[in-house]
Amino acid sequence: MTRLASLSLLLLVLLGAIAGPAPAHDGAHGPFVLAKVVTAQLDGRAVDVVLTLTGLDPDHSARVNGLAADDAVSLPLARPVEVPFAQDVTLRTRLRFDGAPPGIFTLTLDFGADGQGGVAVMPVPAPTRAND
Repeated sequence: MTRLASLSLLLLVLLGAIAGPAPAHDGAHGPFVLAKVVTAQLDGRAVDVVLTLTGLDPDHSARVNGLAADDAVSLPLARPVEVPFAQDVTLRTRLRFDGAPPGIFTLTLDFGADGQGGVAVMPVPAPTRAND
């Protein structure tokens, strides 16, 4: 892995940690889901994103109905994703951009009636494979 790729990955991890919990909506009593970007890899005009979502509300399971980012088309979820309290759920998506993907963008998670929350994404180039 090149030094630039290593630094980019470190920044991605730090931004994911800084982004923190996704608030439900204005007036919410507190965050109910922690969203962390595990990986965000560039693939031409697409970005493959892997998130870990953790439920923070003991009285409420969150439900992710969809994902969106400005100027991108996201593959739709096959079905809503339940995020129970104190459990990690992995969510994968592929975002396709009309042009080059931005160096950093907000991925918005749609929680239906509970509102929306965003997480910062900073994609890095996919690792290159050495020729055998």
